[in-house]
Amino acid sequence: MQSNCDLELIVVAVDSDSLESRQPQTNPTKTFPAAQTSGTVHDLTSTIEEEPTTEDRSSGTDTRATIRGGYTCPVCDEEGFAKAEFRTHVISGCTKYETEPSLKTSQLSALATHPVDADNVFSEEGDLLLSVGDDGDGSGTNFLVHSKVLCAASPLFSKMFSYSSPFSEGQRLKLWRYGIDDPVVVEFDDEPDVFRILLLILFHRNSQLRLRLKTVDFARLAVIVDKYELHSAVKMWARVWKKSIKPPKDRVEKFCRKAPWLLMIGWVFGYTDIFEDATNFICRNFVIEGDSLVWHDDENEESVSLMNETPDIVIERMAKLVQTLKEEIKDSIRQEQTTRLLDIGRCCKVRTSMFTRNSNRVCDYFQLGLIHEYREREAGGMLCPGKDEHAGGLSLQAICSNLLSDAIPTLDTPAPPPAGSSTDHADCYWLKPVHERFKDRVESIGLKLSDFPSRKVV
Repeated sequence: MQSNCDLELIVVAVDSDSLESRQPQTNPTKTFPAAQTSGTVHDLTSTIEEEPTTEDRSSGTDTRATIRGGYTCPVCDEEGFAKAEFRTHVISGCTKYETEPSLKTSQLSALATHPVDADNVFSEEGDLLLSVGDDGDGSGTNFLVHSKVLCAASPLFSKMFSYSSPFSEGQRLKLWRYGIDDPVVVEFDDEPDVFRILLLILFHRNSQLRLRLKTVDFARLAVIVDKYELHSAVKMWARVWKKSIKPPKDRVEKFCRKAPWLLMIGWVFGYTDIFEDATNFICRNFVIEGDSLVWHDDENEESVSLMNETPDIVIERMAKLVQTLKEEIKDSIRQEQTTRLLDIGRCCKVRTSMFTRNSNRVCDYFQLGLIHEYREREAGGMLCPGKDEHAGGLSLQAICSNLLSDAIPTLDTPAPPPAGSSTDHADCYWLKPVHERFKDRVESIGLKLSDFPSRKVV
């Protein structure tokens, strides 16, 4: 029989063993594997010490997994970063990989190999890093964004980045783990400064947007909008910028330089007035060269072409309009020459009198002389609508102007003409009927946006 003292010692020993058995076992440190992005293997890891679930019966609280010491930089091994501090450090604070190369240099994270300026961080917790304008040499501009914002703005982005996307970008985003994995890197070949304007709109940074946008930047933005199907997302700001567009109709040279940009703006955003004004001006003043239309500034020895992104169907239809009208003008000139040869004495517009009995025949013979001079110049390639020093020949506007220039030779009659007649026979000029026939058609040439059912007219 044991004494009370012995029983007491046994109870204490049992309780001590029981308490030791209840102590939680310390779990080993868990290191999460790096995420793979756009052909680049990243080494971004977080050291997380996980505590088992315990319950404080007195307070009823539940303590779960916690991060002790914060995040550790995978480049310089510095510890103790909070999440926001960690991102800032990797983006702009860590420089060890530049000064102290090591084995980790080949396993740098996306944020280290694609540094993002503070102004280009559109989402602190972004899962997508856009490298825009990168030619493969790391010269692009990087933007940290969230894929869900892009998916909501564009059906094309939704196809690329949604979790159900068949593309590799979408599948990597589906596996992306918040706070653990590197953002997925995607490279775009667009212009960074214009792409940033687009992101300012999508992420509602309205205070950073200007109320007036240069026409060239507006056109470059239109190219990106059309490319990624962002029309609805940008529509409100496009209306604001449209108000600042004033086509310089009084200055041909200035309009010629802006016409290709205005054409793209009108096409993408469905602005009928801008599109029709631009196509009218281009058809009248540009010439066909190869697969495009070009304006030549002979004074400055420069040329202006349509934007490379101009739809082929628009270029083809404008070129067809121009070529068709040129051919009609040439045919009309030939017909007028034939008429003048066959109807001598009946083409003069001046009324005859007893003093100018033979003036009609004299005037018509005079016009035959002008036709002969025209043919000589035509043979030399100086006046023919299809020939000029430029490969595309003369523009429609130049052809129409040449039909009725100010330097038209005229016939003067020696005797006083009848009332209502003219002494210079200016109305008898053989090309004047051709000019009258085509001047209105040249002035009104162009395309209508309604000719393209696929475009939404505003």
